[in-house]
Amino acid sequence: KTTNYQFGVSGGDEKTNYYLSGTYLNQEGVVMTNKVERYTFKLNLDHKVSKSLKMGSSIGYSKWKDVDVDEAGKYGSLLYMLTGVPVTDVYNADGTFAINPFYHDLENPVATIIKNEHAYQNYKFNGNVYGEFSFLKYLKFKSMFGFEQLNSTYKSWVDPYRSVEGRNFKGTASLVNSQTTFWNFENTLSFAKSFNKHNFTALVGYISSETASESASINARNFGSAAV
Repeated sequence: KTTNYQFGVSGGDEKTNYYLSGTYLNQEGVVMTNKVERYTFKLNLDHKVSKSLKMGSSIGYSKWKDVDVDEAGKYGSLLYMLTGVPVTDVYNADGTFAINPFYHDLENPVATIIKNEHAYQNYKFNGNVYGEFSFLKYLKFKSMFGFEQLNSTYKSWVDPYRSVEGRNFKGTASLVNSQTTFWNFENTLSFAKSFNKHNFTALVGYISSETASESASINARNFGSAAV
């Protein structure tokens, strides 16, 4: 199931133009509990200060949550789905999760999906501002500064009793925080002129940029109960 909403507003006059947009997306994956929910906003603004000077800016913000599912590996739900017994119900009569009657280490895939949690929470901001100056009819100088920052949090929880993985490690929990920052600064000078039936253009410029990343994580095992 997918829910998607979008809106956009634009307008302006002889000197100023703007565009504002936003989207909302809620999409469910093929596997139970797997889904992504995303909000996005964007604003573009251009203003003509004079005949020679033009300025503008673009700003964007996104927030999304991605509920992941551990599909691969020794404790992945995909392995349990492929090796499960078709005649076994999901639940026992008392409401507990049924297990493989022939090999108890093969976990109930529904139990691993519902009782374990793996989720990403992301926030992203990006924007730029520019100025453009025309002079001597044929020359144009443009300067632009851009910035982007992504903050991400990953949380993982494996119930100490509901799965083989959880029982082996008496439950596991993980928390990872990361941040990536990027900026760039561009300066260009362009020349454009027509000579009779010929067009001549030239461009020179300088670009500098930097990317920085950092992260911190914590992991824990051996939980006495699921009430944490």
